[in-house]
Amino acid sequence: MKNHAVGLTGLLGELQLNVPPPALRSEVGSTARRTIESPDEVTEIYPLNYQCGSIQDHLRFALRYEPLDLRVWHRVMEALPAETITNWVQGQPNSAYARRAWYLHERLTQRRLPLPDSRAPFADLADGERQIVWRSKHFRTPYSKRHRVRNNLLGVEGYCPLVRRTKVIKDRQERNYGTAVQALTLNLDASLFQRAADFLYRSETKSSYAIEGETPAPDREERFLAVLEHAGTEDIASEAALVLLQNQIVQDKRYAASGWRTIQNYVGRTRRYDYSEDVRYVCPAPGDLPDLMGKWLELVKKISRAEQSDIVPLAACAAFGFVYLHPFEDGNGRLHRFLIHQILAQAGYTPEGLIFPVSAVIQRRMKDYEAVLDRVSRLVNPGVQYTLDDANRMTVQNSTVDLYRYPDLTRHAEFLYECIAETLEKDWPEELSFLQQFDGVCQDVRAVVELPDNRLRLLAKLLLQNHGRLAAGKRSHFPELTDGELQRMEQAVTARMGVE
Repeated sequence: MKNHAVGLTGLLGELQLNVPPPALRSEVGSTARRTIESPDEVTEIYPLNYQCGSIQDHLRFALRYEPLDLRVWHRVMEALPAETITNWVQGQPNSAYARRAWYLHERLTQRRLPLPDSRAPFADLADGERQIVWRSKHFRTPYSKRHRVRNNLLGVEGYCPLVRRTKVIKDRQERNYGTAVQALTLNLDASLFQRAADFLYRSETKSSYAIEGETPAPDREERFLAVLEHAGTEDIASEAALVLLQNQIVQDKRYAASGWRTIQNYVGRTRRYDYSEDVRYVCPAPGDLPDLMGKWLELVKKISRAEQSDIVPLAACAAFGFVYLHPFEDGNGRLHRFLIHQILAQAGYTPEGLIFPVSAVIQRRMKDYEAVLDRVSRLVNPGVQYTLDDANRMTVQNSTVDLYRYPDLTRHAEFLYECIAETLEKDWPEELSFLQQFDGVCQDVRAVVELPDNRLRLLAKLLLQNHGRLAAGKRSHFPELTDGELQRMEQAVTARMGVE
């Protein structure tokens, strides 16, 4: 028996809309409830008694069982006859589902329906069990008196990412990596902590440039390092503040911005066989940036007031949302990765003076990173009509602003959690282990001869590189040491390293 689409996917079929379906799709046609997952989508299979016989049934099903994917809801509400929502609310004025649909219709279409204000009890717009929602201990959730609906969506009107509450995200949230890193550093010597932290900062700096295929000049590296060290205290809530940050990190001052970009840009590659452009992602039109970036800035301000337990998904929304909007000609990638540290540090998720070197993980997992970025690109590109001239200048020929307002960033949040976990399980322990071993080797050498610091570090490095023994070709570097002294040093170091 063939399954039948219900909910949002069913509405796309009923309304004959040529819109990419949501990542979570619902179907009816099974004798039992089950879930089918793939890297790109989730299909929820429901028993036959969940079948939807009308548009209203599909609407109610989507509101009851699915997360709110506003990218699809927007197109559905634009295509839906206004009478469908009006009649539903008039027939069931106290129904939370009807009032939520009414709220979505008026918000997404900006068209007011001929309905009096509701007097029903308040209802949440989004289900916190199915998606990450807005939560704050100190700030009240926005609400609509007209619809008696609390707008607990993550984003703001005009820019609202979706993060579905998947099993991966639930599991990662329960592990509380912020507490884990604090436990790792609890009993560390202050000097050791600082040296390890310095390594992580420099690793993040080098990796962030390497991802872009660049080797920064020393002054640029130091400037970006200084920016990273102030993550959590930087002002990022205005165009001027972001322009200042962009100016600090770009390689060539000729590409330092003075405001949002004024040209159409895209992410692409040059094909080998004919030197044509392979357009991987079309960025928003420059005329749309003031509105989109204004809404993005509202989101960032809202995130600064959110609960810490949701801060990793929110950091993913801010950082990946920024890179998709691509507001500058240069520096977007590095700024996008800086924003991760900014949001996490601002919320106190990372201990003071420490970062998760996510760029180092991204550099090791570039294919995964590109696959994550491609998820939104695949939804945007089919909706953009453009031309490229012989100077690779792009002209977008249709209205595209709505393609960028409601990205599903679920996989992006999962990927960021994976990066944080890897820094805790690999980068941080490995650097601490190296430093502790290096310090131990220095102690072993110093117990035999009190070498000057520079000579001591050089000898320790050479011993570690050659499994506890000084290579014959390096013996001439230390003519002041006797063979007996060197032998005692090597014996102590090989014993420490467990080398036979």
